[in-house]
This record gives sequence, structure tokens and C-alpha cells, in this order.
Amino acid sequence: MKENKIAVIIAEGGSEKTFLTGLLQSTYSFTPITDKGPICFKKEGGDQIWLFPVPHLGKIHAGGNNILLTEDPYIKAETVLLSHSHIYSKHPSIHYYVLTDTDGVPKEKIIEREKLIKEASAKANIEYTTFEVHFPHQEIETWFMAGVKDEFPHFSKTGGEELELVVNDLENLIDPKEFMDKILNPSISGNRMDIGAQVGRYFDINKAKNKSPSFKRFIASLEEKDLL
Repeated sequence: MKENKIAVIIAEGGSEKTFLTGLLQSTYSFTPITDKGPICFKKEGGDQIWLFPVPHLGKIHAGGNNILLTEDPYIKAETVLLSHSHIYSKHPSIHYYVLTDTDGVPKEKIIEREKLIKEASAKANIEYTTFEVHFPHQEIETWFMAGVKDEFPHFSKTGGEELELVVNDLENLIDPKEFMDKILNPSISGNRMDIGAQVGRYFDINKAKNKSPSFKRFIASLEEKDLL
């Protein structure tokens, strides 16, 4: 029996989860294998498993710090992973991915944040094969807009045309979240979880890799580890 390869995803918001689970199912032939959430997905006919163990974190911990800089989410993630041990092999490779927005901070601040996140995970004393931090430039909505297909059914009347004007310069948008709300129908605009889910179903991977360097790095890492 081949050993499983597990991607453990920890993100600040819920839209990252809904986006990625939509993408896994629509593009990569993954199906949910638990009925609570669902938080766990397995590739049909493959040995890849994705786990989303921690609910919407938000950025602020009760102590006033960014929760990703504390041990809590990593300890909780490993606890959930171990509680699902019946669905994976005895010696899987475990690959942690932390997704957090850059929020427009300078590069040196991003490097410092990555260092602090890795220090927090080390203090949590969790077991893994690899541990990476990925930063959607500005906000996760930059990834959404980089790859959303032209036939996306939730654009406003002129939304698709407005996106086309900026799609080659997305990483210079001052407020990607605000711009994305502007180009969507009012019925979905502002609903972060629903937007993520819908975009995941109408997403062009190759287009996104061309338009967003940060998304390209994320996908390249997943492909290198055979997690897709």
C-alpha cells in the first residue's frame, strides 16, 4: 500500500477554505471523505488527502496578537489530524501550508512574519514533513481575480470588463477585496465564504499562474510534492 500524502491547510479566513475545496473538487477530482464540515478531501483513485483542521481563525488572538503567531492553531491542527488517522496510512508525508495575506506590508515585514509563524509551529512541537508559509499578495481576493473564468456567473453587468482592465496588474491594486466586491452582483458581493466557493468552481489554474506570482509559487509547491 502506498503511503498517503497529506496537505494540512491553515488560513486566516474561511474564504480560503471554500475556494480551495471548490477548486479541489472542480479541477482535481477530490471528494469529501468526512461528513462534518466537511474538512477532509481525498483524490479519487489517488493517495493525496487535504485536511482543513482549523475553522475561521481571524487575525486577532484573545491576547491581542495575530493567532498565527501563537502555538494554538498548530496544536489544534495536529489534534484533528491524529483524530482522522483511520483514513490515512501509517507513515504518511505531512505537509503544512499556512496562508496569510500580506496586507500591503513591506517585504521585510513579510519575512519577519514568516519567521515568527515558523517559530510558533516549532514551539507547538508538531510533526511534519514540510512546513511552508504562503502569502497571497495583498489579499486572497488577488488569487480569486487572477484565475476566475470569463464565464463566471456572478459578475455584475460590467464586472467582467472592469476586471479585464486590471487583471494584468492585480498585485498593484490598493484594496483587492473592495474591488472584487465592486465587480460582483449584489447577491454575492461581500459574502466572503460564498465568493470563495463560487470562484473555486470557475477557476482557470494556468491563467492564475500567469497573473499572480504568489499563486504560481503556491501551486508549484503543491505539484512538487505531488499533492494535487
